[in-house]
Amino acid sequence: MDKQTIIKALRDFGQSASNTAADTVAVPVDLIASALRAGGIDVGTPVAGSQWMAENGLTAPVEPGMAKALGESAGMIGPMVAAGKGPQIAKMMSK
Repeated sequence: MDKQTIIKALRDFGQSASNTAADTVAVPVDLIASALRAGGIDVGTPVAGSQWMAENGLTAPVEPGMAKALGESAGMIGPMVAAGKGPQIAKMMSK
């Protein structure tokens, strides 16, 4: 594997992890915005919604492949670990 291929794989891995973590936040925002729109309230582009995330570079398309699959897995595991270890993380940060 040449250097450019490795760099692309690492970039795709990181972007896939970012996409998955961002989607975890964006889905509830999009659902609430959709419900408000159904009720006749114009919410525009809600902050932290999927469109806002794409416009601000937090999500971007990634070509299918091993790097994408591994990145998506890391993007799902990261928030779960952070949520499970939240008290310990908060305790360490408060020192």
